[in-house]
Amino acid sequence: MPTGSVGFASRQFAIGDVNDVDFGQFRGGLGVSANETSKINIYSPGIYGDASRFAAAGDLSQVHIGGTIRVGNGLTFEVAFLSAVSNSIVLFYPSNMVGGEAMSGASYQCNDATIKTSVTLPGGDVPYVGTENCTFNTIQLSPEIKAIRSDIDEKLSPEIKALYKLLRNFIFAVLAVVTVAAVLSAFYVLRQSRRWRRQQSPKNFLGKSNE
Repeated sequence: MPTGSVGFASRQFAIGDVNDVDFGQFRGGLGVSANETSKINIYSPGIYGDASRFAAAGDLSQVHIGGTIRVGNGLTFEVAFLSAVSNSIVLFYPSNMVGGEAMSGASYQCNDATIKTSVTLPGGDVPYVGTENCTFNTIQLSPEIKAIRSDIDEKLSPEIKALYKLLRNFIFAVLAVVTVAAVLSAFYVLRQSRRWRRQQSPKNFLGKSNE
């Protein structure tokens, strides 16, 4: 490939899929580049040649790399293996990764952007010189997980509220029963006390009369 070439590029809200493609030499260039609010999904690539960067996202764009990723050993990336700048996101989530030993160059370049990966990047997660304002592998809820969590909350909340209301009503009922029982018990003791006093009164009167 001529120096500075780009294998696949997207821009201006475009969305592209790059599946099962083997990438050779891109010296001074890139294998995949997404810019101007676009997105490229890369699935099961083979990366077998040197480049300035393998994949890069810029200007509010996104690159998602997954599947089985095969990387040649001893490759050189003049800048970095992955690059994200200007509020862009690069997601590196392989189901399996093969190779990538003895790579030369940085693992990632990241300025005012986010890079997330489920494995150690080729080169050992080494950042490019000048990387700043970068979110790298910070644990955050994805929109999908947030949606699932919200859905669960919506489904559970009515049940929890109903259970709380039932428990509250049960407690009130128990307290009412205990209160009524206490009142009846006090009333019963009072009646028994009065009856005992009445029974004792004639005896006292008779005793005085006999004297």
